[in-house]
Amino acid sequence: MKKRFGKVFAFAMAAVLTFSISPVLKVEAKTVTLDTETVYMTSKDYGYYSFEVENIKKVSKMKSSNANVYKPYAYELNTSKRYEDYGVWKENKNNRYYLRISGDLKKAGTAKLTFNSGKDTYKKTIKVKNYVNPLKTLKLSNVNKNKSIAGKFALSNSYKCTGSNAKSINVKAYAASGWTIESISISNMSYRYEVKGSTHYRYDDEGNQVYRYFKGGKSNCNVALNDYDFSKEVNVQIKLRNKSNKANLTVTATVNDED
Repeated sequence: MKKRFGKVFAFAMAAVLTFSISPVLKVEAKTVTLDTETVYMTSKDYGYYSFEVENIKKVSKMKSSNANVYKPYAYELNTSKRYEDYGVWKENKNNRYYLRISGDLKKAGTAKLTFNSGKDTYKKTIKVKNYVNPLKTLKLSNVNKNKSIAGKFALSNSYKCTGSNAKSINVKAYAASGWTIESISISNMSYRYEVKGSTHYRYDDEGNQVYRYFKGGKSNCNVALNDYDFSKEVNVQIKLRNKSNKANLTVTATVNDED
């Protein structure tokens, strides 16, 4: 009887011991510090900036430490099955999703953004710089008598102009001191679909586009778009990077604006 009791007691103690050392699973809240970004205003008195946070679907308690510098106003969830990487469309095989947060740039300064997603707190610092013209020279064939229009970007990063009839359009761009050209696209189209294995796109037989990415950046570039349809507008977008703070600034020239 004592032996039996001893066995039962030992079993009970083992069960208690086993239960007592089982871990208690608890999800701890964490603080995530996102990369600090330096961005430029897109004109002398206004700017726009958006950034993406992967693997979150909604946010709450969004606050800017300085709404006079950066004021967030929109959140957009993207779960697209395809995404664009340097002008090439890729399949979203890993079910990648992200939340895009957008806001207005009010003036130069620093704003610290905080928001929650579930139990986690996210922090991001945004440093805003005054707008500067990143171009030294920009010539578009058959526009402004082939003279440079770089001066038209003195106050903002966009300019609308008129071009004469031609079968092609050629773009010559030189970056201003302290800047490099990262990429350029020339588009003369409406709705895009991809030509696989190429950086040249067709647009429902209504136009086309050429895209060039320059790894490491270039001080100047010379890119042409053939099969130019004069009856449709052309958008020339040049993305430049500041050598010092690594911030990007994109300028856009629209020829024969359809609006």
